[in-house]
Formats: sequence, C-alpha cells, structure tokens
Amino acid sequence: MRAGELNRLIDLLRYTVTKDSNTFEDIETETTLATKVPAKVTFRSGNEAYLRGVNIQSQVLLIQTRYRTDVKVTDLVKYDGERFQIDFIKPLGNRKGLEFTCTVAP
Repeated sequence: MRAGELNRLIDLLRYTVTKDSNTFEDIETETTLATKVPAKVTFRSGNEAYLRGVNIQSQVLLIQTRYRTDVKVTDLVKYDGERFQIDFIKPLGNRKGLEFTCTVAP
C-alpha cells in the first residue's frame, strides 16, 4: 500500500461493557483503540429519506489502512467528527493492509 494514498486520519474506537459495583448495571464506555491512523477514505454511496417525519440518512464508506491485528467488526471508526460502524473487514494482500466497509453508527 503506497503511503501517498493514505491521506486521511481516522480514530479507531471500541466499546467496552463493565458492571457498576453499586447497582450491578452494565455500563458501556467508549475507549480509544488508536488515534491518527493514516487511511484512504472513499465514499461509496449514501441516501436520505423521510420516514414518518424523521430524517434518515445512510452513508457507506470504504476505508483502507495498513494491516492491523487489533481491529474487530464490533469497533467504530471516527472520521471527520462522525462515528461509523465497521460492517466488514477484508484483508488486502499478504498482511499489506485492511479494507473496512462502514456505515453511519446509530
């Protein structure tokens, strides 16, 4: 993967669930897995619709990064102030890179 193509910076986030020691409720916290990861970001598709008076937007991103072993499908990508849910991870070559297919996180 050529370095010149990785011209955007993304953050990788992970949700962790812990139990509250007083109420024993599940608490979901967001932790930063990695910051300022060089990436190539391509917008694949997007649409906007109104459903029962509510504006619904969907956007599909294709993100390519260098190869990492710590990324899971349950993780999130933060790009340009928005959070995107990783839907699919595809390895590129023999440990050369990763390609994430992402949609806007709810």
